[in-house]
Amino acid sequence: MTKIAPYISSENTTQNLMIEVGIALLPCTAVSIYFYGITAVKILLSTVMFSFFTEIFWKNIKKDRIHDGSGIIIGLILGLSLPSTTPFYVAGIGGVAAISSKHILGGLGKNLFNPAILGRLFLMLLFPMYLYQVNNFDGTAGVSLYPMIKYGGLSKIIGDLGEPLFYKDLILGNRLGSIGESSIIAVFLGYVYLVCRKSIRWEGPIILLGTIYALNSFASPMPFLNIVIGGGLFASVFIVTDPVTSPYTRSGYGFYLVLMGIFIFGIKQFTSQPSGITMGVLGANLMVPIINRYTPNRVFAKSYPYVKLVKLILISSLVILGGFYALTYKHEDKIPKGINYTNLRKYFGSDVEFEEKIIEDGFIYYPLKKDGIDIGTYIVGDSKGYGKGRVGFDLAVDTEHKIKGLTITHEKETWRLGDQISSSYWQDQWIGRDSNYKFNKEVDGFMGATYTSKNLHRAFKKILKIHEGLFDKVYSGIDGAGGATHTEKSVIDTDENIDIDGVGGATD
Repeated sequence: MTKIAPYISSENTTQNLMIEVGIALLPCTAVSIYFYGITAVKILLSTVMFSFFTEIFWKNIKKDRIHDGSGIIIGLILGLSLPSTTPFYVAGIGGVAAISSKHILGGLGKNLFNPAILGRLFLMLLFPMYLYQVNNFDGTAGVSLYPMIKYGGLSKIIGDLGEPLFYKDLILGNRLGSIGESSIIAVFLGYVYLVCRKSIRWEGPIILLGTIYALNSFASPMPFLNIVIGGGLFASVFIVTDPVTSPYTRSGYGFYLVLMGIFIFGIKQFTSQPSGITMGVLGANLMVPIINRYTPNRVFAKSYPYVKLVKLILISSLVILGGFYALTYKHEDKIPKGINYTNLRKYFGSDVEFEEKIIEDGFIYYPLKKDGIDIGTYIVGDSKGYGKGRVGFDLAVDTEHKIKGLTITHEKETWRLGDQISSSYWQDQWIGRDSNYKFNKEVDGFMGATYTSKNLHRAFKKILKIHEGLFDKVYSGIDGAGGATHTEKSVIDTDENIDIDGVGGATD
């Protein structure tokens, strides 16, 4: 009696693999909920549920009744790769984009790009204000510590906290970053589990992180931090090891990881992007068909055409990195580090000219001109929040020393209370106010929560008074210089300095 093929069976089904990855993600999920609370729960539920229902929608369209659970895992990975500043509805949109991109590009097993990374890229392009903040230099504003390595200021954080406490927080996950990537221990536990279950190749994360470390050793004083800060560690375990978007052979996989490391380093180092993880992964995904072609299995080829593969990789790398540079060099050339381009354009339009920045009492002042005429100042700083938390902000001030615009860039205030400072309604009501404005509890405070808003009011008043001292003569046309040439000590009411520590969110 002849048996019906296939004759070889395995328990390594797609569904079982998704279960293994889900179990490996549990430590990261637990840590994210521990440190970020209800915010993490909302983000994860939103990405998982929207991904799940979008998967069902596409399955029904394609009349595919196989449910492998990949939609849930993609949603979970996407949610863990998002910062805590992401609203739940934005996270949900990312889930829809991730699953839709997978099916549009052919479905599971045929998609060229990693769906979770595509979903994150979609959100980066549409909602940069939530995913792409690189504003402050001291670690109190932004969604990752990567910008502080690139733009400076990390040494001050280490100095303020002390190395033991800094590295303890880094290992446990009590730091800035996407909600699931911040804990080194949680990611390592997931890696060990997947290796023990033989769900991923053990050498994958090591090759990628080793490449990033080796390249950063020539360009960064802290190369080790470049592989443990940001999304590199998380991506190396849960994204890069995706079998669908990786080369087939072991040698091809090695080329692929080295290439990805080069992309990540090059994008971070030579463009205005603060981190190269997302673009680096997608760039390497794009090269997989070429790598597969020139690293065939020994069964089908006597030798590997290594020379031709290396040439193709070098040419393709130069083209991709050149494209990223061409898209970003204008911003790199015109906009100083630390300024959010989206907010700048919102408040002052495009084609603005920058005078030399001034750092006063910890706040960074960027005098601006357009067609040789002073148009105001872009200010980056932060203030005390509730408890030990700090609130980062960008402030636009016009030539009459009045607030032209306000954006809260980072906060960890109590849900439904202090976190209302992130609402556009609360921020917009500050437009037109000057240093003489007195705090109005009914307007500026929240029911049961005025501590945060009072501290921000004091910080804004301090900034505006300093602004008057710095630029009053300039804007009055006395010196005719069109910019600040000196720093004057501003006069600030002593009673307004309560709860203000003078740090301001910047280091000189």
